[in-house]
Amino acid sequence: MYKKTLLFMIAAFQAILLAGCTEQSSEAQFSIHPLTGEPYTYGRSLYAEGLLTERGGKAYFLDYATMESVPLCNKPNCTHSGMDCTASLCMNDATATQPIVYQDYVYYFTSIDQIVDAEDGKSQTYEIKSNCMRVSLKTGEAETFAEIPDYDPTRSIYSVFAENQYYFIAYSEDSAYQNNDGTWHYGGMDGSQYLCCINLDTGTFENLGLVNDSPYAENNTILSETDSYTIYPQVLISGVYNGKLYMYYQYVTDQQTLLDAMEEVDGNLLLLEDDTYVPWIYENKVYNLETGTWETSDLPVASFIGNDWYLYWDETQQAYVALRSDGTETIIEGFTETDSPRIVNGKLWDFLDSMKCFDLETQTLTQISDSLYQDGTAEVLAYINGMYVVEYYDDSGSAVYEKMTESKLLS
Repeated sequence: MYKKTLLFMIAAFQAILLAGCTEQSSEAQFSIHPLTGEPYTYGRSLYAEGLLTERGGKAYFLDYATMESVPLCNKPNCTHSGMDCTASLCMNDATATQPIVYQDYVYYFTSIDQIVDAEDGKSQTYEIKSNCMRVSLKTGEAETFAEIPDYDPTRSIYSVFAENQYYFIAYSEDSAYQNNDGTWHYGGMDGSQYLCCINLDTGTFENLGLVNDSPYAENNTILSETDSYTIYPQVLISGVYNGKLYMYYQYVTDQQTLLDAMEEVDGNLLLLEDDTYVPWIYENKVYNLETGTWETSDLPVASFIGNDWYLYWDETQQAYVALRSDGTETIIEGFTETDSPRIVNGKLWDFLDSMKCFDLETQTLTQISDSLYQDGTAEVLAYINGMYVVEYYDDSGSAVYEKMTESKLLS
């Protein structure tokens, strides 16, 4: 199965850091209004009204109504040029986890690690201290909202928000170890990963349980005499479907198969995402948000979850299968499995390989032919008042956001 990998996501996230809308004003202010929908972050947070992006170390909000991008700051008289600007403050640590907006606050994570000497001076321990911070959009004042001891939440690229709970993956300090020369190593993603949540009404932090619990998960980490490195270790959040939070991770049952594959691809780690080289096993994990319990799922790992849809790739049929929340399903042929399928307005869009659109209601498959999207970077973000919000990249590599009709988008 060809799935998104950590390296692909980091590359995409770095591209987002360098890209952005061309329209901006140093005096622009973010207009405070409740953002509806449940933000789902993948390098940026998506809302019904717009999305957060990053440019130049600042968080920007793209408003779908005006298609203008402004710094995520409403601090009085702020010029958005200093580090005390809300837009800069919430991105100060440049973490993988994007900030989110909830009511009148911007929430983000910080984390520090330190080596602590024992009182007798004969031993050391490794400690992580993390916080969920929040900044008032009205005053620009920052405060510690919740303490997250012993866990690092800053490395997880995916997170979701359901009702008043913010769910994310955090890494524990048990992946740290001391080398023979006394130095410490902490890879973050090498060890145990936990599903955690924070109630954004009360500030209550909760560890919901270990996610990468397979005894084979440690096979992804390869140790040498002086270092270690991990291949695609991150537990990824797929999204919320029918009141359940879906996550997955991948591993191999025999580490030697991974070592052999690494030698075969001659260091090109991106090739390892393909089952052609590595017999990856994908573990689907499910947390029931209503009962607060873990469940098993027979569903394959989701390629996309959103708007009451669960989309996955069926290896046997070599086709996508779209499940509705009412239990009905649609088999979608004519596509190849890609990294970026999205269902928006009841249609499956793919600009990476297949360059096709499938209407799930009329069962109509349409070829997308516009050369504007031939590089595979285009993405349909939303459908607003009969118009699609589309992201694509211009010749200079800058992201462009545009509203367009369906006929223009297809042709």
